[in-house]
Amino acid sequence: MPTNRYITLQDSSGSGGDFAVVMGGYKPTLEKEQTINRTIGGTIDVSQGAVLERHEYLVRCRDTEDRIGYGTVHELERLWRLNNPNGTPSDKITFIDHYGNSNTAIFIGEFPRSAITTILEGSGAWFFVPISLFLVT
Repeated sequence: MPTNRYITLQDSSGSGGDFAVVMGGYKPTLEKEQTINRTIGGTIDVSQGAVLERHEYLVRCRDTEDRIGYGTVHELERLWRLNNPNGTPSDKITFIDHYGNSNTAIFIGEFPRSAITTILEGSGAWFFVPISLFLVT
């Protein structure tokens, strides 16, 4: 059973917050890096590489947040925009899942936020943001 009702995302300087995940919006995926080819003789030639773990979440967050420790849509976007592996903060995110497991991850893909209320600013403005993270540790 999960220990938290949220995930935690922090940059390398410890700045970030907790983010609620929408039910049904959690999709962990394992990917194999591999190449499969047919040889001239018709047999299969397989090259195996790393197994990568990707986590996809549908995050629900506000424009401004009244709850202590919870991140806003702007904080989530700031974390997503981190792009320099040698910068301070770097592009590596500390990701703590619902079970309290801590991993280092990087954001991949797009940041398509969508408003789920007619209010677009303030604590009454809620957004859904699908995010994808590759675990690097």
